[in-house]
Amino acid sequence: MKQLKKLQSQLSKADQALVGLSRRLPKALKGLKIEDDLGSLANIFRRLAIVGLIFLVSAIALWFVIWITYVGPRGQLSNPENQLAVATALPKATPTPNAPSSAWENGGWLSPDEARALRQQPNVINLALLGKDGSVMFSQSFSITFSAESGWTRAKPVNITALEVSQTSVQMTADGKDYVLNVLQPFMFADQQQYVWIVDLQGNLWQIMSDNVQLDTLENVTSTLPVGLPPNPQLSFSF
Repeated sequence: MKQLKKLQSQLSKADQALVGLSRRLPKALKGLKIEDDLGSLANIFRRLAIVGLIFLVSAIALWFVIWITYVGPRGQLSNPENQLAVATALPKATPTPNAPSSAWENGGWLSPDEARALRQQPNVINLALLGKDGSVMFSQSFSITFSAESGWTRAKPVNITALEVSQTSVQMTADGKDYVLNVLQPFMFADQQQYVWIVDLQGNLWQIMSDNVQLDTLENVTSTLPVGLPPNPQLSFSF
């Protein structure tokens, strides 16, 4: 019994100690202000996040400026080697001139001596310009490919009063003047430059609007000839 009473007395003292502690603890914790400390910590993290974002944006902007200046297109074009490469990479435009004017612009006609030399040359199909005074001028570099399926039509101008074909030579009279050309050699009248004419191997006369054809190089047109044309010692030319 004495031991039981002693145990009860000890338990009562422990209970009183706990009650006293429970009364003193709120007072001790009251000065800690935990909510204020958590708020301060949140503000610190918020500021750190803003500073980090500013540094990230600044780094990206700096990298972009460096890339544009030294690495990107501007930097590449500032390199003399790249400038040369760009300049030489651009192809030169070589437009194909339309008949009739481009054939004789900028000294595009053969001189009389050069025209005389055509009499000894085969496959003479240079575009010819016939004057009403009987003069004949030949293009230095151009001719026109003939194809009955490419817009050419059979016709005969009123100023041509005689036309005869002997093998590959064409003799004709126009405006009272005599001319000698080759078959498949395109020609124009100086006062009717809206038309291009040609005589085929059978002696038929064909015409086409000059706006509907393009001048081509002598080499290209010669490659399309169905037959070879021998030299024509009677070929007309102007003295």
